[in-house]
Amino acid sequence: STPSPAPTQVALAQPTPDQAFDRADANGDGKLTLREAERYPAIAEHFGQFDRDKNGSLSREEFAQSLKQH
Repeated sequence: STPSPAPTQVALAQPTPDQAFDRADANGDGKLTLREAERYPAIAEHFGQFDRDKNGSLSREEFAQSLKQH
């Protein structure tokens, strides 16, 4: 059998909070619903805690705070 090629080294840089938010904000409306937040299970699991103003969605600021906590 032929040896498989060595995997290329890919830098797995952590996305910035803004990049992570934009990736999750499927409809681009500037807020994350619980459904959109499910892309990040740790965020979705504590969604109610992170939704400080209890409006049913996470603002960019609420999301950034949630990333600091988890």
